[in-house]
Amino acid sequence: MSIRPNQPRYIPARFKQRGSASLVVALVLLVVTSIITLYAGRNVVMEQRISANDYRAKQLAQAADAGVEYGIGWLISNPNGVTWNGVADAQGMESSTNNITTTLSSGYTIQVTMKRPLNNADRLQVYAKATETGGTVFSEGHTDVLMSKLLAGYPNAALVLSGCLSNVNGNPSANNADGVGVPVVISSQDASCIDTGHLNLNGDTVVGNAFTGTAWDRTFSISQAEAQAMAAAQVAAGVAFADRTVHWITDTSPWHTDIGSPTASPPVSRIIVFTGCPKVNGGTVLVGIVFFQGPCDSNGWGGGKVYGSVVMEGDMSKLNANTEFTYSKAYIDSLYNSNAGVQSKVPGSWIDKAS
Repeated sequence: MSIRPNQPRYIPARFKQRGSASLVVALVLLVVTSIITLYAGRNVVMEQRISANDYRAKQLAQAADAGVEYGIGWLISNPNGVTWNGVADAQGMESSTNNITTTLSSGYTIQVTMKRPLNNADRLQVYAKATETGGTVFSEGHTDVLMSKLLAGYPNAALVLSGCLSNVNGNPSANNADGVGVPVVISSQDASCIDTGHLNLNGDTVVGNAFTGTAWDRTFSISQAEAQAMAAAQVAAGVAFADRTVHWITDTSPWHTDIGSPTASPPVSRIIVFTGCPKVNGGTVLVGIVFFQGPCDSNGWGGGKVYGSVVMEGDMSKLNANTEFTYSKAYIDSLYNSNAGVQSKVPGSWIDKAS
């Protein structure tokens, strides 16, 4: 038997056409799949960018919010630490000049500024601007806070008593430098128990039944415990005696140390609390509000000078010699415009913005 050599296999034309069509379809599917894949990848990248930007925006907003809280915390520790430019903007607000800058552990830089209505220490706006270090994108938040004031109001008299006045000898003098014929001695008791004796009123008046409650509460917005804590904090911080704004004095021996100067411009007033009734004599000068946890039935003032107001819880007796009490708002202003701390945030005042 003979063997034929291999012959090329014959493939009909119709099968060749089918193969070409399949190849074209496969190429089309490949192109479509590639386009879909590229489009999907592009969407993934876009979503990642959007997510990253959203994350950064949230981080910036959180940093700004943290900055506001940082500013409030700073105010709590430094209730009178803000200096103001004294210039009203279009909204009637003055701005702080000693702005606070800090860097958070997250790497954001925070700048805290403050505003308030001109000459109004009760309400402050705390602003915090957060930026990425070296960046220009920022987020800002602000809220309003109410401040606790040191004083409930001006004493408006040289002597404020929750009791009576008696046994006044020598040549003591009381004067209201803010006017003539205005109150110079006021009491929560009836005027009949205010025996001025030899006290020179300099043409001013005595007013009884002027208030109810304690002399402390009429004068101060803070408690005695808070005042004592403020005094202790200044001592602990190493503030020099002459620079302290609150003095809590338990020594009952005669007091001969000057506190403050009436000739300073403007005068810097102090809260001076005597827990006892020491004699204040020998020409000793005290500027501000001098409070006695009385009654002081044998005070024995002799030549002491108070520029501001003496506030007595109880009766005052034996005011004598050449004691001088001179009241003026000028000697109280630095206290009246001072804050004791942050009282509360103002609900609904929080605002965020970004750029």
